[in-house]
Amino acid sequence: MLIGYSVLDEFQGRGGYATEAIRHLTAAIFSLPGIRRIEAALYPDLAASIKVLEKNGFVRAGEGGFEEGTVAYVLENPPGASV
Repeated sequence: MLIGYSVLDEFQGRGGYATEAIRHLTAAIFSLPGIRRIEAALYPDLAASIKVLEKNGFVRAGEGGFEEGTVAYVLENPPGASV
């Protein structure tokens, strides 16, 4: 499963909106049958977005995200685990 998100400029850095949204989104995604992995790709200079993913348990999976110049992050959900 792939996810994407953005936050309007006037709401960035205010109250953890993106972190909370991703937390709920990943829980909903992992509640679907057969979903074991969520992937995200972002540009390495987007420090705030990297922080959002890392706060939600995503780990860097290396260079070569889905677009040139991006890095990949993944969140695994082992069988029997819940987010």
